[in-house]
Amino acid sequence: YIHFEAQQIGHTFTWWPRNTYFFSTTERIEIAGIPIQNTAQQRTTGEEYLAYLRSVVEQLDLQVNTYEPVVGIERLESGFLLRTQPQTGERQYRCHKLILASGDMHGPNKLGIPGEDLPHVSHYFQDVHTYFRRRLLIVGGRNSAAEAALRCWRAGAEVDLSYRRASFDGKLIKHWI
Repeated sequence: YIHFEAQQIGHTFTWWPRNTYFFSTTERIEIAGIPIQNTAQQRTTGEEYLAYLRSVVEQLDLQVNTYEPVVGIERLESGFLLRTQPQTGERQYRCHKLILASGDMHGPNKLGIPGEDLPHVSHYFQDVHTYFRRRLLIVGGRNSAAEAALRCWRAGAEVDLSYRRASFDGKLIKHWI
């Protein structure tokens, strides 16, 4: 096997604001039965998970080609031809089987409304310091939106939430938020 990554392993977690915790427990995000160790034995932060991913790759000696995005796939009689574009120039690989796993956090969930592509609009939560003494509208009404609103408000932002229902459903938001 070869595992191709367009960026570094866990690249999506580098977008997370510092000290952001997973909503899931460590047991639910473990890989191959390798436990996640953290000092508090609580939920895991993005930084801790990146360290964990690196350790899993090292412990299992996984073949991961980082910074090598797949740019083309061609079906052959005997399998597939993959074209990749690492920094050193295009490469080709033949394989019998192929698994595509693009993840679910790479692209923003756009609403198709006017203004969502303006320069001051972000589709990703940034470091809370960015929002100090700023007016901020957060669109959403579940865990991530509620946590972002609270963290930004605590950092000195003036926060409003836009939600498609008349009130929040307490069952959809984790109790600790």
